Amino acid sequence: MGANPHANGGLLKKTLRLPDFREYALTFDKPGQVEAENTRPLGAFLRDVMKANMNTFRVFGPDENTSNKLDAIYEVSKKLWLAETFPEDADGGAAVDRWASH
Repeated sequence: MGANPHANGGLLKKTLRLPDFREYALTFDKPGQVEAENTRPLGAFLRDVMKANMNTFRVFGPDENTSNKLDAIYEVSKKLWLAETFPEDADGGAAVDRWASH
């Protein structure tokens, strides 16, 4: 994949429009007072990166984005399937991940 000029960041590289990552941070008064996940805010950040760069940014994940709590990306882009699909895939990824319970 790295030899593909569309994937290696070489001559075809384009600057991404990125939101300020600090807007996705938690605020708290003292350490140890708040419990939080790290991947949900990352999913929101990736969603906003994708929204600002719909033709130049893609998240690749072999059907694990939901179970990894990155499913906020499906608010701006459906899954692209290159293999067999199932009826539960019709919504493009917003439903519960069928593999999460396995």
